[in-house]
Amino acid sequence: MTHSMPPAARFRALLVAGALAAGLPFVAPAAQEAAPADAKPKAHVAQPVHDAGTVAPGKEVIHDFVVENQGTAPLEITDVRPACGCTVAQFDRVIAPGASGKVHAVLDTSTFAGAISKGVTVLTNDPVRPSIQLTVKANVEPHLMVNPGYARFLQPQLSDPGVVEQRLWTKSFDELEILEVTSPYPFLTVTHERIESAEDRHEDGAGPQHQLTFVLDYTEAPVGALGEYVTVRTNHPVQPEVKIPVSGFVRPLVVVTPNEANFGAVEMGEDGAFGSLILKHYGST
Repeated sequence: MTHSMPPAARFRALLVAGALAAGLPFVAPAAQEAAPADAKPKAHVAQPVHDAGTVAPGKEVIHDFVVENQGTAPLEITDVRPACGCTVAQFDRVIAPGASGKVHAVLDTSTFAGAISKGVTVLTNDPVRPSIQLTVKANVEPHLMVNPGYARFLQPQLSDPGVVEQRLWTKSFDELEILEVTSPYPFLTVTHERIESAEDRHEDGAGPQHQLTFVLDYTEAPVGALGEYVTVRTNHPVQPEVKIPVSGFVRPLVVVTPNEANFGAVEMGEDGAFGSLILKHYGST
C-alpha cells in the first residue's frame, strides 16, 4: 500500500512511524508562507533632482540617488541610461521590499560652462512606474576665463595660415602662469605670452592676463572636420586646467561633383554618351 504513495507522502509516513516507535511526539513542519499573488514592486525616489550649486570646470559632481522599494515584491533595476557628460559608476540591481538601493552618478564638468542639467533614466520592473528620471544640475563657473573661448577654422588646403587669438585671465589668483599648452593636431600650433601692458588687458579682467595664439597650417592639414580641444595647464590652485574647443572644416582646394563619371552601359556603334561634372575651386587665386 505504501509503495503506491507519492515519494513525499511515503517519506512523511516513515517519519511519523519512526517518531511513534521511539515514543516521541511528532510535530509537523510549518507550511511555508506563500507570497501574495498580487505582490508587486513599487519604485520611489524622494529626491530625484540633485543640484550641486556652483562648481569649477573639471570638478566631478558625484551623487548617490536613493531608490526605495515601497512594494511587496523585489524591485529590479534593469538598466540605467545617463545623458552625455554623465556616467553611472554603479547601481543596486535588486532591492527587496521595504529596502532601498542607490544609483551612483558622476557628472564630468570639464567641457561645460554655465547652468547645466543632465538626466539619468532608470528602468525598473515596476509595472506602474517602469521608468524614473533622475537629474544632476550644476552651475559651471570657471575660475579661468577665456575670450572668445573657441577657435574655428574654415579655409581650404594651401590657404594662408589661419590665426585665432585668445585672452585668458582670472579674478581669483594673482600669480596666474601658463605651464603647458597641448594641441590636439600636429598642424595646429599654440603659443602664449603674458600681457604686461594695462591698455591691452581685457576690460573684464583682473589680475594677470595671457594671450594665446592659435595658428593652423593649411599646407599640412588634411581635408576633414575639426573637433578636438586645446588643453591649457596653469598653476591656478582651484582650476588648473581649461579646454578650448577647436572646430571647423578644412576644405579641399578643388572639388569635383560628382566625384566620378559613370556612363553606364553603352552599345557599340552609338554616337556616345554625354554627362557633366561640376568643378569648384575654393582657393583665392
